[in-house]
Order: sequence, then structure tokens, then C-alpha cells
Amino acid sequence: MNTTAISIAARLESALARPREWQVGILRKVGVDGVAPSLVARPASSAEVVEIGTFAKSEKLALIPCGRRDKTGIGMPPARYDIALTWERD
Repeated sequence: MNTTAISIAARLESALARPREWQVGILRKVGVDGVAPSLVARPASSAEVVEIGTFAKSEKLALIPCGRRDKTGIGMPPARYDIALTWERD
């Protein structure tokens, strides 16, 4: 885990009402046009989605929600990709 991911994960965990385990292992799987995020967040509830979004906005982090990921190679690569937001489990 790189220092950017550690820093984001630590700040995100302290910002959430209920600490969670953040996974960094599937970075390539959630990549967009070859750009991987620093961190993969898997919220347990819709309230956590809101908390993660609020945190990303306040920290000026680039957050990309990951759905089925079937169109991640279409378009331009993102300039920044700090947090991937996904509901899938490995």
C-alpha cells in the first residue's frame, strides 16, 4: 500500500461515524482507462455512501463510482482517481 492510499484511508476512516475496513487490493479491477485509484471503498449502507462522498468533496479527492465496470475503457482517462466506490465483493 502506498503512502497516498494509507493517508486517504486513515483520513476517511476518521471522518466516518463507524470505522470500516478499506481494501486496496483490487485497484486494477476498478481502473478506468488504465488509471487505478489510490483506494477502493466498499460502503455497507447508503449512509456510508453519503459520508464517503462528503469526505471526498471536503478533501478535494476524485471519487468515481464503479458499477458493472463494462464501459471503463470508453472516453478519456480521468486526470485524477483517488477513491473508487464499489459495492462488489471479491
